[in-house]
Amino acid sequence: QSGKTLDISELVSSVSSSGRKGAAGRQITASLIDAPEYERSGIDVSQGCQSIITWNDTEIMRGLLIDQGRGRAKKLQITARDNLIYFANNDDTFNYKNKTATEIFLDMCSRFQISYGTVVDTKYVIPILAKENGKLWDVLLEALSLTYKATGVRYYLTSSKGKISLLLRKEN
Repeated sequence: QSGKTLDISELVSSVSSSGRKGAAGRQITASLIDAPEYERSGIDVSQGCQSIITWNDTEIMRGLLIDQGRGRAKKLQITARDNLIYFANNDDTFNYKNKTATEIFLDMCSRFQISYGTVVDTKYVIPILAKENGKLWDVLLEALSLTYKATGVRYYLTSSKGKISLLLRKEN
């Protein structure tokens, strides 16, 4: 926040996570102790704070704080969404002709300045994909669905360490 890192781990009393297949990203909600006898977190969600949630020195999720509010007595609830929120919240008009899902993904990341990590080549060329005022998430899922229908190969998006990746779904 404001160019500095705040460690609020000693204020955390509980954490819950949610997310589901087919939805854009994961969400973590934390309850923080908010009592005068503890140093307050000083978090200001309106400033667009980034959050990094770790457990045993392993990063669980990185994302944007999107909500805060007073919960039960002496508790502050904060909610963070991973970086796939940018795909869920941004929309535009899209008109792709003879592009792969990989090319569509890279174009979206470039247009909306979204950081990306690993990107696999989906290979299948989609003849045409047009959407007026469509969410990035919906357009990309349609591209991946068309790719699956043509090739039988599944791909998925994930967010890790602040970057979105397009990966091949492997059989378990």
